[in-house]
Amino acid sequence: MKRMFGMMPSSEVELRESYKDNFGLTVRIEAGKHGWTIMWADGGSDYKDVDAESAIENFNEAFETAQNRIGKLVKVRCCGECCGEC
Repeated sequence: MKRMFGMMPSSEVELRESYKDNFGLTVRIEAGKHGWTIMWADGGSDYKDVDAESAIENFNEAFETAQNRIGKLVKVRCCGECCGEC
């Protein structure tokens, strides 16, 4: 997979969720069958290119990685009126 500045190509992203950490900062996780990306609140990112059976498998690995790094994450519910970036 070709990444641009650590980000997955949009054509590879199958799952995308936003979470809040203990400080109320937003962490975004994107995953597909060929890898995952965590976008931290400070603008940094972590990623891994790995082929998996499903995007859910990669998403779960990314979520576990994020929680191990910064602690509990709470899913952000989208307002439904925006472009899904809540």
